[in-house]
Amino acid sequence: SRIHGLIQSSYAASSRPSVKTAVRHWVRFCALYGISPFRPQVADNWDAKVVEEIILMMFLNYLLSTCFQ
Repeated sequence: SRIHGLIQSSYAASSRPSVKTAVRHWVRFCALYGISPFRPQVADNWDAKVVEEIILMMFLNYLLSTCFQ
């Protein structure tokens, strides 16, 4: 809960609801595709970078298809 409090304190009170919504969308997306919402650091692994880029593009497509219909 300490970490949660520190994360929340870095956002203005007015932006917290939208941040929570974004996190909920990310978690739902990850659950839909069976991937962990906690992504690995991939700085030195080209193949892993490509996979992460694909996941991010899929997430963008998910947001566009679910949020902006």
